[in-house]
Amino acid sequence: MIAGRERLQPKHIDTAPLHGGDLAAAEHRFGRPAEGWLDLSTGINPSPYPVGELAPSLWHRLPGGAQYDAALAALRGYLGLAGDRAVIAAPGTQALIQWLPYLRAPSRVAVWAPSYAEHAHCWRQAGHDVHAISARPSIANGADDRGLAALADMISGGEVDVAVLVNPNNPDGHLHDPRRLEELRGLLAARGGWLIVDEAFADIVPDISLARAPQTEGLLLLRSFGKFFGLAGIRLGFALGDIELVGRLSRALGPWAVSGPALGLAARAYADRDWITATRARLGTAHGRLTELLAGHGFAPIGQVPLFTLLRTPEAVEIHEFFARRGILLRLFADDAQSPHSLPRHALRIGLPDEDGFARFAAALKELPPLSR
Repeated sequence: MIAGRERLQPKHIDTAPLHGGDLAAAEHRFGRPAEGWLDLSTGINPSPYPVGELAPSLWHRLPGGAQYDAALAALRGYLGLAGDRAVIAAPGTQALIQWLPYLRAPSRVAVWAPSYAEHAHCWRQAGHDVHAISARPSIANGADDRGLAALADMISGGEVDVAVLVNPNNPDGHLHDPRRLEELRGLLAARGGWLIVDEAFADIVPDISLARAPQTEGLLLLRSFGKFFGLAGIRLGFALGDIELVGRLSRALGPWAVSGPALGLAARAYADRDWITATRARLGTAHGRLTELLAGHGFAPIGQVPLFTLLRTPEAVEIHEFFARRGILLRLFADDAQSPHSLPRHALRIGLPDEDGFARFAAALKELPPLSR
């Protein structure tokens, strides 16, 4: 359906979405690979920022204002923000995603689909009326424009109080035009509504970010540290935008929400411009290499985010199992009864391997039997 709207109605409202990176579940099903797992089921940089040594006081003492200030100042400098732009740190963007729905009375919430499933799930769990804004069957040929135009009409008609989009989108790697998103923000703000944009993968394509948008009323951006910097285990994210909403989130999180080591590492990493520039170039090259490899075997990779690519194929289940039995875990999207309108069907998301992983993935790909693709 193009530019349509569908009510999200899972069979079991308490069923949590599935995610990549669950090696324990993969090992339970497929056994333990002799070479160990090559986990390509997430969109995390396979070559992380070098942690190095951290001051012992960061481990020994509760994080204080100075640590928060240093990390937030580094983030503002990295994003080119004014010093008074409202920003808070959180123990991962997932914590923010789960808190946000409880900061608003029951509302009509539109979530772009397909996208990161936790958004719809968390708003629905909190008792909001959640609908999907769909650009199916693809984002080609203006479908994205029609989807956003339909959303704008719904906002103007009083049918939507909160709109949630992921940009760049996960899992299809689509980039929404930030100018169109700014228009949606204005429409929502005029009605006391919110535009929430999850920019978890925006570090690699910084030009699409709304971080420097001139108006922040009704706008909340979510930024992830772990994906681009390859340190997902540290659990660090940020929220920025509307000063009142950011303040409410800060009060909800409470004191010491983020560890001292996480803040210290963020202050260092966001200031490391040489590493950031080199990593953007390296990931772009690696993504081109991965898509070329897949195309050479008859696939048509989708997406403009260098940290992952998406394959749509009716044989996604068979391909997923083929690689898993060789110790290579991909992210499978099959017919999913728990969340039928929030994820693509019959698709595989493939994260970037490191150098050794490329050789292993390429060797397995050569063994893949002919499929219809």
